[in-house]
Amino acid sequence: KIHGRTFIVDYAYIITFLFLKLVFNILSIFTANMNDPASMNLFFLVTFSFMVFLMRPVILGILVKGYIDFDGLEYPVFNKFKVGRSKDSDIIIDEGSREKTSIFTVTTKNKWILIPSVELNIENTAVTDRRELEDAQTIKYKNNYFTISHNRGNFMKRFFLVFTFMTVIFMINAGNKDISFPRKEEITIENIDYLNYPVINIYLSVNENDVNSLNGNDNYLVIDSDRTGSVKNITANESPVDIIFIFDITGSMFDTYLLFKDNFRKFVNDIKSRRNSVRIGVITFADYANEMKIFGLTPDLDKMTGQLNKIIPETKEFNSDFKENPYDAIFKLGEMDFDRESQKVVILVTDAPPHVKGDRADHGRDFTSKSTEDVRQFLMSSSFLFYVVSFERYSEYKTIINSNPYKMYDLEFDNFSVILSKLENVIKNQIRLTYITAQPKTFFNKGMASGLQVFKGKDAVKAKKIFNAVNIKKTAFFESIFDSF
Repeated sequence: KIHGRTFIVDYAYIITFLFLKLVFNILSIFTANMNDPASMNLFFLVTFSFMVFLMRPVILGILVKGYIDFDGLEYPVFNKFKVGRSKDSDIIIDEGSREKTSIFTVTTKNKWILIPSVELNIENTAVTDRRELEDAQTIKYKNNYFTISHNRGNFMKRFFLVFTFMTVIFMINAGNKDISFPRKEEITIENIDYLNYPVINIYLSVNENDVNSLNGNDNYLVIDSDRTGSVKNITANESPVDIIFIFDITGSMFDTYLLFKDNFRKFVNDIKSRRNSVRIGVITFADYANEMKIFGLTPDLDKMTGQLNKIIPETKEFNSDFKENPYDAIFKLGEMDFDRESQKVVILVTDAPPHVKGDRADHGRDFTSKSTEDVRQFLMSSSFLFYVVSFERYSEYKTIINSNPYKMYDLEFDNFSVILSKLENVIKNQIRLTYITAQPKTFFNKGMASGLQVFKGKDAVKAKKIFNAVNIKKTAFFESIFDSF
């Protein structure tokens, strides 16, 4: 019978791991506000992983002098191990009348000294005095055989054990934590512009009082997923804007287009009262891609008004099929000369559902080669603030704006002049928050920035404390050990 004292090693593992975690928690507190927290976290990650990898061999090297291998299991041996009948022996010999053969292998890093209290046999030679045991020697006591081995060969076993252990830890901490609590000031993120990466522009909807009385940069906190961003600047009236209207000019939209021309100048001038630079462009569409017309971005209101007057929409008498082709017009946005420093606003106006890939036109051609998912992915990876003015019952448009109700205006039940006034109010009352991100560019161009959060004032202070506590536990990796900090 083996009486292995494995609990001693287990306790040593737990105590050492907790001590390492405490050290890294303390270090994280002192480095939480450094300029490059991402690099410091990577350094902690590598260092912690290395120390955990060394933890097992170091502890075993200090405490354990060898192992008893028996029946497929290992039992640690410390400074000495005892074979006998007493319960405090490491190997308890059964002295019953029934004969039984037991075979043990004792593996060790060091040489062992045998001190017999009874007569033993080594390689069929009786031994009664103290002697040093050599590698591969076998001790026989009654029907029990002990073979000494100095060849442990367990490096790869330890390596894969630690590798598996660290993999599990990373999986536990892989999910990002949403920092949520009742806020004193709700902030709506309208869109995110990453064209000047790593400088990111976030456009926030605020009320008129906030536009007129912006506080300093330190009053805001940006958390993009598992990292904080360094706020560089906050601007309101100095924030330029480029606005593109993608307009359906088929017969059923005739009256709506006339309302657009009548209210266009007021729309632009009202936005200019808040935004110091406004450029306007228009893309018109109908059924076919070759029917599109593009009027490039210009700050000249008179020029754009003249171009709008040249557009001749279809009259109500013109027959047209139910669907139209806005998808090809949307992809034309990639050809527009947007200012890299401007907010990029796009407004789609149509009363018809879209043609999609597979809809047949004349001579077996498709109206468009674009699917709804193609458009959704295009918009999600862009920096556009995209609004849809259409019938809310058309599910395709809900899909391309990810079912965001604040980006959809129902043309079926609201007058277009009223909708245009609402859009004007939303666009002009936005501020631009510029910050430096530590996230990779793929975080933005693959549409993963939905976890980005902005906090202001007292909410920013509270969020910073929560973030630091969560981030400290992530740095130490095994956050399930401590529920709070």
